[in-house]
Amino acid sequence: MSVAKVFMDGTIEGHTGFLLKPYEDRKGYRGKPVWELENFKETALELRKQGFQIHVHSISDGQPGTPLTGWSMPEAKSCGTPWPTLNWWTPLT
Repeated sequence: MSVAKVFMDGTIEGHTGFLLKPYEDRKGYRGKPVWELENFKETALELRKQGFQIHVHSISDGQPGTPLTGWSMPEAKSCGTPWPTLNWWTPLT
């Protein structure tokens, strides 16, 4: 079994974590997401089709629903992998 680790955002210290509210020391700046929802869905589906488990790293609160939305797609649930595929999401807020 193969595992793919996907990063949803960066770190708080480097101001690359994607936040719901702006950073206190950078007015109006919330960071930027690594993935747009549709792009993540396509990538997650392709990884699942190839039998990968997906481990998602998310350090902030700006994009927590994206991995869950991507995994809940009917196509991702029944993509014909030869074994059950478990996915992990590691929110580190």
